[in-house]
This record gives sequence, structure tokens and C-alpha cells, in this order.
Amino acid sequence: MEQKELMKRIDEIVEKGGIVADVFTHFQESDPEKLKQAAVAFATAVKSEGGVIFSLSEIAPPERDNEVYTTYVETRIVAKDMNTLAQIMMKYTPIGLEIVRPDKVMVGATDLRDSLMNVANNMYDLKNYIFKNMMSHEDRQALIKDVNEKMKKAEKLLKGDE
Repeated sequence: MEQKELMKRIDEIVEKGGIVADVFTHFQESDPEKLKQAAVAFATAVKSEGGVIFSLSEIAPPERDNEVYTTYVETRIVAKDMNTLAQIMMKYTPIGLEIVRPDKVMVGATDLRDSLMNVANNMYDLKNYIFKNMMSHEDRQALIKDVNEKMKKAEKLLKGDE
């Protein structure tokens, strides 16, 4: 596809609610070859995400930083909507984001709901993982007790007892 055709296609996508963004990701690894593989794997994975219409990544050469090698990946993404971009942000947790186009984003109620539900689902999964895999039995019991006490207080407030 020629540059002119590509720009026209991107204009059409943005007019329909698409977003063009630069996503910045940082990687570090003790082995420079594994570092390059991780950066390429990231760039390849982003391209195949649902809702990503186009992406192009630029991978910086590895630099030694004490005992590890680091690199940065800058990826230009053309996403079909805000929800797609939000999913990428949650899945890959980049270190930076710049919205290139449009200057203002109008978000419909359905897109906003979908994005916020994705945030909530990811937070639930993270909390569940921490609860099951990282907390001691005593800490879990204390948390359960605290939540139950808060629920009782909330019930009293709803009934007007407090």
C-alpha cells in the first residue's frame, strides 16, 4: 500500500472512531539476544491483537545498564476504537502513551462501558491472583473479616440504623 493510500485509510478509520497512538514499552534482560527476542515478540503480538488495524514498531538497539541489557520499543498503533487501545494498555502495561490522532476523542456510552468493564475485569483478576497466590492464610482471613465488617456497616446505613 502506498503512503498516500495508507494515510487516506487511516483518515477513514479515525473518522469512524479509530485512534492513532504511539505506545512506548521498556524491556530488560541479562541476555541481549533474549532481549531482542522479547522486543520482537511484543511487536508481533501487538499486531495480532483484535481491533489493531495497523502497527509499526521501532526497536532501539540494546544498551548495557549495569548487569542487564535494556531496550525501548516505540509502536505506532492504529486502533479501531478506544476499547482496543485500553485493552493493549492493560495487557502490555507500557511505560508511555501518546495519542497522535484525533485531537479530541468522542466516546460513546457503549465504548466507555466496555473499556471500564475491561479495567474492572483486569483488576478483579489481579486482586484474585494476589489473594490466592501471594497472601498468607492469616492475611486472607483478616481481609475477609474486614470486608464482612464493612458489609455489615453498609447494610446498617442502608436500613437507616446509623
